[in-house]
Amino acid sequence: MFDIKIEGLDEVLRILGATQKEIQKFKEIKVSLSELFSPSFMQRYTDSNAIDDFLNNSELFSEDVDKTPQEIFETKEFNEYVKQHTKFNTWSEMFSKAVEEWFTKKLG
Repeated sequence: MFDIKIEGLDEVLRILGATQKEIQKFKEIKVSLSELFSPSFMQRYTDSNAIDDFLNNSELFSEDVDKTPQEIFETKEFNEYVKQHTKFNTWSEMFSKAVEEWFTKKLG
């Protein structure tokens, strides 16, 4: 589908116990949504098996929408969809949890 760029997470990495070398490695990284929101994450926290299904089921990601994915993620409608179909109240909460779990997994 598309990639997400993760920047400025020095403090998060320090909290997770990353070394300075690991922090440099993750300074600016691009991750696909399907990697960030793994099937196990989606099954644990949502009513979908995959992030692509989750986004497509929202009906906000259609061909004739003039908004970027980031603009859609910030809408009241999408946050309402997230609240109804996940264990999170907002996309921001869902995204933060996915990033936390992804980094924890990467840091071993």
